[in-house]
Amino acid sequence: MSAEINKFSKDGHELGASKSGVVFLGKNNFYTREYLRIQFRRILSGEIESMDSTQAPMAAKRGQYLEPGLRIWTSDYLDELCALQGDQLCCNLTIPQEGFRNVKYKMAASLDGILEIKGGVLHYHDEHTGEMFDLEGFGVCEIKTQDQPGPPSYENLIQVQAQMFCSGFKWAIIGKLGPSLKMNWYVYKPEKIIVDKIVESVVDFWNRVDKDIPYDDDYDNETKKTFVDWSSHKRGNEIVDLITQFDDFDNKIKEQKLLKEQTREKIVRTLKSEGENHIIINNKKVSLDTIVRKAQPEKLVPAKPELQYEKFTVKEIKDE
Repeated sequence: MSAEINKFSKDGHELGASKSGVVFLGKNNFYTREYLRIQFRRILSGEIESMDSTQAPMAAKRGQYLEPGLRIWTSDYLDELCALQGDQLCCNLTIPQEGFRNVKYKMAASLDGILEIKGGVLHYHDEHTGEMFDLEGFGVCEIKTQDQPGPPSYENLIQVQAQMFCSGFKWAIIGKLGPSLKMNWYVYKPEKIIVDKIVESVVDFWNRVDKDIPYDDDYDNETKKTFVDWSSHKRGNEIVDLITQFDDFDNKIKEQKLLKEQTREKIVRTLKSEGENHIIINNKKVSLDTIVRKAQPEKLVPAKPELQYEKFTVKEIKDE
């Protein structure tokens, strides 16, 4: 039995919702929009059949195997909330067998699941933001399995905005399995300003694909760099050792951040279970406070002067 794969978009001919974030933001952890543009042109010219989908094989497999159970969990979670608000209210889950498309902009969305609130309106309180949502009819179900604590990334937000744009659904929920196998849910509604920016970036992307106009991004444009092979250089071994140390330190920092967050969650759970917010133990004062930040009016960001600095990166070479 193999894991389910529900990618329905056709690279080179339409832009999937997950790639909209790359085009909108310029890059993600795996590639830049210039790399994406070049790959789409290679597909359209017949040079390659599809993009390489193995840049993060373990992450992809993790999602494929965990996704079915997590989307059922998400549906059941909403169904439990429905039961608390009325006997006629319920949530159904459908697994898509095809993608949703916006032909005009050559966009496509492969949804992890389709949720449907039946029998009325589910009044949903987002415990993370305090915002209230009225959910009814069909909605997008998107599943994420990520090591990073906190809410989904801005790229994830762009993805579900593109999914709602292609499907026409008026709400989306991201079920995120994070550190310590903690499951959280985040609800979104269409944001016209964001959707307009997505469409603008997608139109520009296709224009660059059709007319072979490169992006002039300053960052990570490997095609403009000339790399000198130091494999046989007299100081090659020295650099290899230093790069190995650099990568090890980076991994240890990430591990320590995760352990710190897990420990914090354990302390908070203990205080809550004992009904205490402020304790003294040995020479430490421990407080669990609820901070309410007052709403701030929208502000225009003032212009900033040009800044020049050095950027050092170490990247693994991947086959293209």
